[in-house]
Amino acid sequence: MVVAELVRDVLLGWRTDNGIDTACAECAGNLRELGSQSADAGVDEQALARREPGNCGEGEMGSDTLRWYERVGILPTVRRGSSGRRQYGPQERDLVLLLTSLRDTGMSTSKMKTFVQLLMEGAASHGRRIDLLERARELLKERRRKIDQAQAALEAKIQHYQELIAAGLDCDGAPVADDIRALQAARS
Repeated sequence: MVVAELVRDVLLGWRTDNGIDTACAECAGNLRELGSQSADAGVDEQALARREPGNCGEGEMGSDTLRWYERVGILPTVRRGSSGRRQYGPQERDLVLLLTSLRDTGMSTSKMKTFVQLLMEGAASHGRRIDLLERARELLKERRRKIDQAQAALEAKIQHYQELIAAGLDCDGAPVADDIRALQAARS
């Protein structure tokens, strides 16, 4: 599902038809696999039923996180089935995916909560949502700039050491003894 569709579907409201029982919200990784389906398409409930709770990969949202997001009001309360398990429909799934992306930008949970509250206000909050997302984009750009600087520093240092090894020099530019030279290029 493309981002525009995801945002469109989230903005339409909280739809609970075609709800899926995710055994207490295993994780966004399970929901993420459904992201390529249309919001109007049926959900493969059998595939979800075979998943084990809490099997989350790196960068995915676990069941404890989903429950905490619900408790603090970031994620609206999710409908429960007769068994008491949470049932995530396409809208909830898409919101979880959006929240995962917002978290990945470094957005604070309080800003995420504000964003969800703005979603609940409907079309009247579009401008304020754009403002919040643009601020998040700027913070993300700054993080990327710092990461790029750190990578450049690492690359420069690696090249410096490779040049020292090739020339048989120590860090002060003095030649190294033959026995040290043999160790100079050794790696763990």
